[in-house]
Amino acid sequence: MIDRYLKKINEVIGLIELYENILTITHSRIKEEANILKLNMYKSSVINLYTCWENYIKDIVYSSFEENKSLIMDAGFIKDYIEHAFSKSYIKKDFLSTLDSNEIIISKKNLCSSNNLKYKEMLELFGRINFNKDDLQKHFKNKNLDKTIEELNQSNVEIDIEGEEVPKNEVEKYLNTLVTHRNRISHAYDIDLIFNTKQLKNYCEFFKELMIIVNEYKASQSIKMFKQLDNTLVSEIKITNIWHENTVNPQTNAIIETKITGKRKKIYIGEVKWFVFDRNDKIYRRINVKSMRNKKRRKCKIIPIDELFSLEIDAECRITKGKTNELFEMNKAPLQDPVNIKIY
Repeated sequence: MIDRYLKKINEVIGLIELYENILTITHSRIKEEANILKLNMYKSSVINLYTCWENYIKDIVYSSFEENKSLIMDAGFIKDYIEHAFSKSYIKKDFLSTLDSNEIIISKKNLCSSNNLKYKEMLELFGRINFNKDDLQKHFKNKNLDKTIEELNQSNVEIDIEGEEVPKNEVEKYLNTLVTHRNRISHAYDIDLIFNTKQLKNYCEFFKELMIIVNEYKASQSIKMFKQLDNTLVSEIKITNIWHENTVNPQTNAIIETKITGKRKKIYIGEVKWFVFDRNDKIYRRINVKSMRNKKRRKCKIIPIDELFSLEIDAECRITKGKTNELFEMNKAPLQDPVNIKIY
């Protein structure tokens, strides 16, 4: 899912760069036409970037609901869902159209309905599927996200949060600024171009990293839920040894030893999503495998089954000796049946 949305943001970056290339040719000769082109590029970039972000979050929320529905769908969830369905007329109308005989269909349109997906509204969507909303901010401790925020800070992006609460973090500040400006573009003919092309490209990189963070947050919340069930969506893998601890500043990689047992088909290391438990923040973080070696200490790409092997990993949290380190493998979720509530 995430690759598709990252590609869409790259398309927005391509649009901005295309405008920059055209401008170098036309601006000195056709100033008026160049300004019209700039305005259209600007509107398209902001609107497309926001649309991509909104659709991605709603896809994350609904797919998470489908994967965890056996844990989420209790009396409290059903009550909240129906109350939300009657909260606004346009939601109520769609909700009533989904009633079929003696069933209520939990649709993506109703579950994920939201007008403007600012930070607060995003947290509300995650709250509807029983995700821990406080955990999201813990995932913001990420070097790649920090880099994009620093680039936005250095490019002097104009912050527009008029009439809103003071942002609790940098992510909320920049997210809400873009959503506010997108709303003005959508509802006004004459607008101020508050972002230059460099700032727009910085915003694109910021959202790409934020999507990756949200994807990690989804996995972390899912692992916490999956651990309550006997299922195949997540597998805990024992770390048998830690050959080298990692450091965060300066950043160095950890080297761990582990073993995967059981009858499995051939698995390439790049096909596996690995997560490790962050003991300080009590969340699960995605790890990047830099290399893998078999029991003979030779580099390999296919995971040895029923044999010890080592992984050199890059992690945003400490991997230390003498501590309980949990390693998890996230598997692809199976196809789900339609999500309905039977009424008797």
